[in-house]
Amino acid sequence: QTLGSVKSDAQGKFRIDKPADGSQLVQAIFDGVTYTKMVPPGSPGTGVQVDVFDSTKDPGTAKISQHIVCLQPAAGQLTVNEVYFLKNDTKKTFDNPSDGTLRFYVPGHTAQGESVRVSISGPGGMPPIQRPAGTTKSPGVYKVLYAVKPGETEFNISYTYPAGTEFASKNVEKSPETRLVVPRGVTLEGDGVSALGQDPSGKASLYSITGQEYSVKISGGTEAAPAGDGQGGSAEEDTGAPQ
Repeated sequence: QTLGSVKSDAQGKFRIDKPADGSQLVQAIFDGVTYTKMVPPGSPGTGVQVDVFDSTKDPGTAKISQHIVCLQPAAGQLTVNEVYFLKNDTKKTFDNPSDGTLRFYVPGHTAQGESVRVSISGPGGMPPIQRPAGTTKSPGVYKVLYAVKPGETEFNISYTYPAGTEFASKNVEKSPETRLVVPRGVTLEGDGVSALGQDPSGKASLYSITGQEYSVKISGGTEAAPAGDGQGGSAEEDTGAPQ
């Protein structure tokens, strides 16, 4: 529910005389970009500050620091989850409404564009938001329209792929390294693909690839979970610690 809106003065000061109970969101629009700040219950009603930044279309402002591709074989299909971490170490917001701030490739014979799901977590601890995957003139290449603010922004992209023994894709944006993750029991082979071993939990295997394009052969299957204790419980006790 919108309580009110106002234009700030030349120094950025503003005033909205409409008190409300519970949590509040203060949204400031500056240079075409929306900035949001959560105001918890009981917080002072004065001195609320929202940091804003000048905008730029320079693609060098935000760079991919990590790219992780998770492949999950299942009955009749392969679920693909890609995670891009974009690092913006400048004092400007990267915003490119025409070309998008992140472009990625989806194999041509996968599901249609509307089934490509994009979730974004920006800096500042705000809840993830959904954004559509926009098409481009290049076949299989999609773009995301989202302003990348200073700090780290996480893009989560998921789609399904027909079941098969191979998966081929490519990086549209320059990435320092792409890592592939598969469940325990599944193995990958391909040119430029190097096994890195298992993750600390032992539930997944990690691989590294070199080059912008890659193709991997998928073999094996997901291993069964550890057997129970015979009393309906799990062999691994859930202590509540991070997994």
